Amino acid sequence: MGFGSFYQYSGSKPFHAPIKCPYEWPALKEPAKRGIVKVAFKPGDHDDRNEVPNVPLNEDQLTQIRDERKEQIMAAGLRVFAKRGLAHTKMSMIAAEAGISHGLLYHYFKSKDELFLQLLQSAMEESIAGVQELYRLPGSPLDKLRSLTELILLPENAAHFMLIHHARTAEDMPDKARQILQDYSMKTYIDQLLPLFEEGQKMGELVEDEPRRLITTYLTVLTALMVLNTHEHEDFRQMEPAVLLRMIAKPGAL
Repeated sequence: MGFGSFYQYSGSKPFHAPIKCPYEWPALKEPAKRGIVKVAFKPGDHDDRNEVPNVPLNEDQLTQIRDERKEQIMAAGLRVFAKRGLAHTKMSMIAAEAGISHGLLYHYFKSKDELFLQLLQSAMEESIAGVQELYRLPGSPLDKLRSLTELILLPENAAHFMLIHHARTAEDMPDKARQILQDYSMKTYIDQLLPLFEEGQKMGELVEDEPRRLITTYLTVLTALMVLNTHEHEDFRQMEPAVLLRMIAKPGAL
């Protein structure tokens, strides 16, 4: 069940260009003008500081560079894993997608499994956080479910969905990946959504049915729709959220 895939991991943002030259950062212009001695590094060091020669960097600035580089790598890894799965992905593919050297990639992640597991853990954690955030939104239970449905079906969430879909369906997943999926099983999402569905039934917005079964139906259909959307079937037209909601809403509630 790939429900958790709709939510992006914290801080993830696409990187389609190299990190900006530090001379473009206001905090670095004045020190450079004052002629502070540059930081020196040995040739061949796999460190992001090699990309900013002749610029004095403090530890906070170096941390910023490393954090942005790591996000760049994670975004590239997400795109590659979403297309190819873990088994058919090589570290060289991720490095090429990120636009960095093979050696620099290994400076951040020792293996493709390590990167995959971090992406998977982040995606699952953020998916649960997204469901919990529903309860802070204004509106009725049906309004909140409409917002959730629209969010899940956004095209930009397809890569996260496919990452978890690969993890759930592949036979050769690492044991740690299987443990993560077990920690975020279908039951986890049903438990999180149960109070919302029960409230919707009490208010007369949702159909009368055993609520856990109703949630399972809702999530199963969403998963099927995401698979079809991701594979871009020629004869498939993406379902509008309202059409899906009619499966769980009482007549006249929408």
